[in-house]
Amino acid sequence: MAEPEALNKGVDPSINLDKEIGEEHLLAVAKKSLDAIFDGIEDGIFVINREYNMIRANKAILNISGKKDFSEILGRKCFKEIFQRDAICDNCPAEKTFKEGIPNQLTKIISREMGSKRVILNESTFPIKDEDDNIIQVISYIKDITHVVKLEDKLLYSERLAGIGKLAAGVAHEVRNPLGNIKAAAQLCLDKCKSDKQIRRYLNVMLRNTERINKVIKDLLNLAKPHKASFKMGCIDRIIDSLCDLANARCLKQRVRLSKRFPRTLPQILLDEKLLKEAFLNLIFNALDAMPNGGRLAINAYYEHNDEEIVMTFCDSGCGISEDNVGRVFDPFFTTKKEGTGLGLSLTRQIIEFHKGKIHIKSKPDFGTEVTVRLPMYKEIVSEDG
Repeated sequence: MAEPEALNKGVDPSINLDKEIGEEHLLAVAKKSLDAIFDGIEDGIFVINREYNMIRANKAILNISGKKDFSEILGRKCFKEIFQRDAICDNCPAEKTFKEGIPNQLTKIISREMGSKRVILNESTFPIKDEDDNIIQVISYIKDITHVVKLEDKLLYSERLAGIGKLAAGVAHEVRNPLGNIKAAAQLCLDKCKSDKQIRRYLNVMLRNTERINKVIKDLLNLAKPHKASFKMGCIDRIIDSLCDLANARCLKQRVRLSKRFPRTLPQILLDEKLLKEAFLNLIFNALDAMPNGGRLAINAYYEHNDEEIVMTFCDSGCGISEDNVGRVFDPFFTTKKEGTGLGLSLTRQIIEFHKGKIHIKSKPDFGTEVTVRLPMYKEIVSEDG
C-alpha cells in the first residue's frame, strides 16, 4: 500500500495549476482595470524613452495632439507630435527629469495648425526607474489649462474695467462741464470773429479737440457702464450690408477693394443691432486704417451647424500687428495710432461678449489681419445678467 505522502504527490497536481490560472486571471483583470483608468483620465498622459519616443499614451493625448489614431504618435518624438517642434523643447521638463531624476513642471503655449486657436498646456514629468535605480523612462502628464487662463484673463479684464469705471465717473463730472464751457465760448468767438483767419483757425482747432475729448469721455462711460439689454431677432448680413454702404466712399478714396460673402439664408439671431453696428464698424475702420495706400478687405459670414454659431471674418491685407501687440489690442487705451484713443477694440470686445460671443484676432506684420467673431444662437432673449 502506497504511503500517504506519495499519494498526495501523485493525485493532486491540478491544485497548483488552478492556482496559476487564478493568478493569471487576476493579473489580466487588474491590467484591464489599469488600462481603463489610464485611458479614462481626461488629462493627457504619455510615456517616453530616452530618445523621446512615445511608447505609450492615453486617448486624451490624441485630442491634445490633434491626432486620430495611436499609430500617428506611438514610436514618434513627443516634441514633434505634441508640441509641433523640430527639436527638444526649450527648458524641457522631461529632459530635466532624465538628468536629475526628479519631477519637473512647465507651462507651454502652442498654436494649432490650420487655425488661430492658441492652446496652453501644463506639463508635469515623473521618472520611471529600473531595479538599479536608473531612469529608463519618463511619464509626462499634460493638462490643458487654456480655459482656466482665459477665465483669469477675463477676471483681470473685468477688474481693470471696474477701475476705469471709477475713473470715467470722475472724469465725466470734473471735465465735461468745463469742457462744455470752453466749447461754447470758442463757438461764440468763432461766430463773432469773421475777419481774422488765423484766430478762426485756432478756434476751429479748439472745437475739434473738445469734440475729441468728449468722444473719449463718452467711450469711457460706455466701456465702464453695463449695457441695457435690447435684443431682437435680426440678420447679421443686413447689418454688414448697411455698414459696407457707409464704408464704400472711404474704400474708394483709399483704393481698397471691399468684398463680402454670405449664404443666401443666414439664420436670424437675437442681437442688439445698434451695438453690433458699432462693434463691426470699429473692425472695418481699423482694417481701413491699416491700408492707407490700398488693399483688400473681405467680410465673410456663415452658419456653423455643429456649434450653432454665426461666424464672421474680417480679413484685410494691411500692415498687420506684431506678435507682442496682438495680445494687447483689447486693452483699454492701448493703441499704435497717432489719433487713436485705444478704446475702440475694448468696446468691440465688450459688445461681442455682451452677446455671449467670442472675438479673436490673428495677424502678421506686412501680411494683414483676420478678425473672427462668433455669435451663438439663442432660443430665448438673453437677460442683462446673462
